[in-house]
Order: sequence, then structure tokens, then C-alpha cells
Amino acid sequence: MKGIKVQLNYRYIYRHVCIVLILCVLIAMGCSPKEHVKVDLNSFLQNQEGYQNKDVIFTATLSDVIERYQLYRDKKIEVTAPVSYYGSRGYWTWYLMLGKDTLSLRCYTHYYRLTPDYLAIDLLGWARNEHGEVTVEGILRKDGLELETIKYNGQQVRTNVRTGFYPFFWWYY
Repeated sequence: MKGIKVQLNYRYIYRHVCIVLILCVLIAMGCSPKEHVKVDLNSFLQNQEGYQNKDVIFTATLSDVIERYQLYRDKKIEVTAPVSYYGSRGYWTWYLMLGKDTLSLRCYTHYYRLTPDYLAIDLLGWARNEHGEVTVEGILRKDGLELETIKYNGQQVRTNVRTGFYPFFWWYY
């Protein structure tokens, strides 16, 4: 009886060993995402220890953000208010204004883009035509809210992602 000749495919073994090593490194680094928690500022201030190691998103009204601007500054917040304006009038980049009564908050796109994605413009136009309130989420900075998402009527648009084909892409950023 002749011996069985086994031919090892080293490429196959190398690939699987690399995948296993990468997975082990990722698990060891603790790459699991943080739990997202939406909370108002008063509840957070009463129990700050309970929100450690969690991604906290502060829900607030427009009046609360304006009154306690310094407490919300550099934090991720979610605000619901009607859109009073969107475009680039009086400023060199695109922005939107949330306004209710005499209060207003300027929200701008990530990296001060000249134009946002067309889906964001359509969503804001829809909300403005229906006189509805949009929910915006972002980080409150010194000069306004740096937008991450815009939500209206079950639709959500991320403002830092561009969809579609733009042949002259450098013009849109």
C-alpha cells in the first residue's frame, strides 16, 4: 500500500491564521461599541456615574439648549424644532436655522460643506412645506450645532455622508 501524499495549501492556511489573529486582536482590544443612551441633562447631572462607558446623547428642547448653552457645549445633543431657514444666505457655507418663537439655533454641516447631500435638502424642504418639526442630532460647538443626522417623519439622513455621483466632487466639499 502506498502512502497517501498530502499536499498542503499554505495560502489557505496562512489566510485563515491571519483572520483568526485579527479577530483575536480585535476582541482583546475591546472593539465592541458603546451602548447609546438618550437622557436629559437633569437626569445625567443627578447620576453621572451611571452613564460611564456609555455614549450619551442629551435630548433637549430648543429653549433649554439656548438657556443652558455652556452645559451642553461639546456634548452630543438631540433637538426637535421647526426649520426656519436652510441655505447659505449671509454665510459662506450651507446651514439650517431651527427656530421657535424668538429662539433660534444655527446648525451647520460637517466640515462646513458648501452644500449638503440632496437627500438632506429634500427632507428639510418636506418638513418646511408641512410646517413640521425636525429632529437634529449633533455636537454643540461654540458657533452652533455640528450636524450628524436630520430626522423627519420616520426618515433619517446622515449629513456627513454623500450619496449619488458627483463628477466634480471637489466642488461639493
